[in-house]
Amino acid sequence: MDTKGARPPHPGDPVTTRDGAEIGLVTSCSIDSEGYQSGQALLKDDYLEPETPIAVLCGAARARAAGRTPNAEPATVLTRFPVKKKS
Repeated sequence: MDTKGARPPHPGDPVTTRDGAEIGLVTSCSIDSEGYQSGQALLKDDYLEPETPIAVLCGAARARAAGRTPNAEPATVLTRFPVKKKS
């Protein structure tokens, strides 16, 4: 996720392009050592390149069950094993 404190994604939450086209699903997520939500998702092949801008509909199932539209949180595709930034 691009923002610290973003709503945490849950397994099954949709992953979309920034324009809203569905391109995958979240499989797992946790908070990384820098305080960002970091996780894994199954994505269509066209969106696997690192630095690809995407969005995640965090809490989509719960929001839809309550009759609300889920918010799209901005995210970026990373390499599978990102290198920690030096301070």
